[in-house]
Amino acid sequence: MTETDHSICPSCGKPNPADAKICRFCTAGMKKRVSVVAFFGVGIFLLLIVAIAHFSAAIRYRPNYIAIHHLTAARNFDRVRVLGRVENVSVTRGPYGSKKVRIGLAAANASDRSPEHRISVRLEGEPALEFLAKENAIARGDLIEVAASLYAGENYRHLSVGGAQFIQLKEKGTEEASRPETPRADDSNRVSVRELLEQPGAYSNRVVFVPKALVLNVSTSWPSFQIADPGETNRSLIVFGYEPNNLRPGLMVSIRGRFEFYAKKGYWEITTRRGDRRAVWVHKEKTSE
Repeated sequence: MTETDHSICPSCGKPNPADAKICRFCTAGMKKRVSVVAFFGVGIFLLLIVAIAHFSAAIRYRPNYIAIHHLTAARNFDRVRVLGRVENVSVTRGPYGSKKVRIGLAAANASDRSPEHRISVRLEGEPALEFLAKENAIARGDLIEVAASLYAGENYRHLSVGGAQFIQLKEKGTEEASRPETPRADDSNRVSVRELLEQPGAYSNRVVFVPKALVLNVSTSWPSFQIADPGETNRSLIVFGYEPNNLRPGLMVSIRGRFEFYAKKGYWEITTRRGDRRAVWVHKEKTSE
């Protein structure tokens, strides 16, 4: 048998007829086996190519944001991604004591502050609790990205968020935007705690301004604290919606918020918008010389 009319078995190395499909000695297939090292080498090379392609795509990726004024009824129920500036954040109670978060969002770079360039972002139940538990709290002036479902009709429009992870902080607000503001002295609804409790019907569901109140208690589990007129601690009100991290009993504060009746517990309270730096202003403490 010459070299041209036989083939060598890749398994046992013995000669076989040129047209043999299996080795007559060890019954192994006569086709040459691919080296295991070569096989894995090709696989790793292909994986590297795929990884480089994905990395390049990630670098070039830019989210497809939809302008707030384009969020119309024609897009009702659509899943959208929006970029905007936070105007305010408020926390309210649901019918069974659950928390609701409302974020007022405005177009990121629009000078026009008309309603078409504003929208409400809503979280309820577990998403609201997740949002409130986040370490980096979102505040007025922050630039955020929101991925949510749009609900829009003839007289309503808002974004419903299914989880705190769908709200991403892109840029902290400027110092000017987040600076606490002193309540205006000429506020038309200046009122005391005593006046609110004596005439609740006259101020119900109205935004009121209490120029001077004494902090009695601060809640450690809810965004709320208790106030009273100086020298009249027997009459008090709950202020809800403001995270009282900078408050303690004995401080004097000014309050701006909506005077409402909390039906579940049966008492009146002042509800503030979370993140509103004008809602609570702490008076400077007098130092004894």
